[in-house]
Amino acid sequence: MNVKLNGNKALHKTFLSVGIHNKTYMINQPVLASFEEDFKNMTKVHIKINKKPKETNNGWNVLGVGDIEAEYEEVEGSIFLYLKS
Repeated sequence: MNVKLNGNKALHKTFLSVGIHNKTYMINQPVLASFEEDFKNMTKVHIKINKKPKETNNGWNVLGVGDIEAEYEEVEGSIFLYLKS
């Protein structure tokens, strides 16, 4: 089984396919996702990246993930992308 649940967190051990703004992203690495009631409705997705995302016209390009419409914030060495509504 790819998913291991612990409280309101789900560890996707090998990959995660997630839909954001009518676009599907395939993340082929371990992913830690937070959720409220249903683990398929994620509120946060945590991935490890080796290179900073590159800014695009509408958001950011994350290597190995793709272009994401989001706001960028960097805090103490961690990068946060907040999805645009």
